[in-house]
Amino acid sequence: MNPLYLDIGNSFLKLAARNGSDWQILFDGKHDRIDEMISYLASKGDKGKIILSSVRQDISEKLRAELSDRNFIEYRSSHIPSNRLDYKTPQTLGLDRFLVCLAAWIESDERNVIVIDAGSACTVDLMTTKGVFRGGIIMPGLQIIKSSMRDHLPELPKAPESIPEEWPGKSTVECIEWGVNGGFLLAVQGFIERYRSMVEDPVIYITGGNAVQIMNWMSEEASLNYRKYLIWEGLEQFEKIIRE
Repeated sequence: MNPLYLDIGNSFLKLAARNGSDWQILFDGKHDRIDEMISYLASKGDKGKIILSSVRQDISEKLRAELSDRNFIEYRSSHIPSNRLDYKTPQTLGLDRFLVCLAAWIESDERNVIVIDAGSACTVDLMTTKGVFRGGIIMPGLQIIKSSMRDHLPELPKAPESIPEEWPGKSTVECIEWGVNGGFLLAVQGFIERYRSMVEDPVIYITGGNAVQIMNWMSEEASLNYRKYLIWEGLEQFEKIIRE
């Protein structure tokens, strides 16, 4: 009986199952749709295990309470072997950051990997050839930056989903495009360059809700590898590590 894999992120609930060499997304919605997910899981005759990674313990606890007959196996950062971490506060590390790096590291045949996870928060993290998570950065995701602009600077025009070809911006809209989209991209590129000064020939992966948009802006980045289901690959591989 194949397990289900559940990722509870900062904003979304995502449920998936292995489908051959690919993944099937069974549920994808914001936290306010948790009752729909509970109803979906309750309606399933299959009572197999649900492998869970969560950055929201309140959501995890609600699922366990409402679905007490289901076999939830929740992995946390405390389950990461100590020899796989170079991080000062492992107790505060979101497991999802480790998981996407783990999946990328395995796919890359255990090379140095940089992983950009462009979701509600954007993380840019490093895992070395020894499979050691070295940490990285957390910054507001692109949509949070844009919503903050709308909420706090409502008199300004909305930024299109593009970066002007001409520098500097010659209109208010172009200046906003550079400040929001261009500023976000330059930050990510800057972090990548800092990693490249630390480790040899890293392979760069990108995942998350804004990954495709960022890829379009980084078309010159030849080594950028988009993997939509990196979190599921990592959660599946992590379960294997724990069982060993």
